[in-house]
Amino acid sequence: MKSWKRNIHCSKRAQCWLCEYCRKELEELTEKLNVERNRYQVTSQNDSAVSALPFFSINDKFILNQDDASYTLSLEVQSPIDYVLLQVRRLV
Repeated sequence: MKSWKRNIHCSKRAQCWLCEYCRKELEELTEKLNVERNRYQVTSQNDSAVSALPFFSINDKFILNQDDASYTLSLEVQSPIDYVLLQVRRLV
């Protein structure tokens, strides 16, 4: 990508160029994603295909702390945990 950051106050023509460049890059990435998605679907439907999602043994504990009215969630896995997503439903 060309260095356009130095021209912060660029003209409308330059902004159009930047928008067009980003749009073109987005289209290329979308096309690459579609190709890889199709390739994955073909290989995953093969009888000898191996799942891309490995099985993890998870030890979990969900404990109520009565002293401070809170819960402690403990997750133990043999591999590092990068992200944890908690979804809470409010009971009315």
